[in-house]
Amino acid sequence: MSSSLKFIAPTWDEVYFLAMKVAEMILLSGLSFDLIVGIARGGWVVARMMSDFLSIRRVASVVVEFYSDVGERMEEPVVTQPVSVDVAGKNVLLCDDVADSGHTLRVVMRHLKERGVGLLKVATLHLKPFSVVTPDYYGEITDAWVIYPWELFESVDSVYRRLKEEGKEEHEISQFLANIPIPLKYLDPLLKWRKVWGGSR
Repeated sequence: MSSSLKFIAPTWDEVYFLAMKVAEMILLSGLSFDLIVGIARGGWVVARMMSDFLSIRRVASVVVEFYSDVGERMEEPVVTQPVSVDVAGKNVLLCDDVADSGHTLRVVMRHLKERGVGLLKVATLHLKPFSVVTPDYYGEITDAWVIYPWELFESVDSVYRRLKEEGKEEHEISQFLANIPIPLKYLDPLLKWRKVWGGSR
């Protein structure tokens, strides 16, 4: 794993106010939506926050498998659980946490269009500058790997395993993890959790 790989780890507070910023953009657009669709898993959190800010009670889900590890990905994303409601003719706000490569968003947008969606708009918290899809609404642009507060253990475990596979010693792994902007109040307990309960299953 390259030491030049950049990370950001927004806090719950930062995520909340970033989501509020995105929701305000949506309201200012003057558009209205019948339902929100969240892309599993990070998009579920964003979809719920948009539901709260926009007072849209109908929230659905779609599951796509793409990333297999930190910094690694399958060749093509695949819809493994289709959208959970009928979207035909509906105005849909599609939510995810980050538009990274954009391939996941593109696949889901195609999936929804195949099911006859009416108006379709996309909202994310973050946008990577190299994404093939630019969301209609987004909070920030970053080229760093984003570690959200709902995936801290998964991210720490993934980095730990990758470094172990590369033959790194424990002190080297600890040093690498210490340079990731995860607060120590989380990092130390997460490493203890991993030691006691193991890593990914």
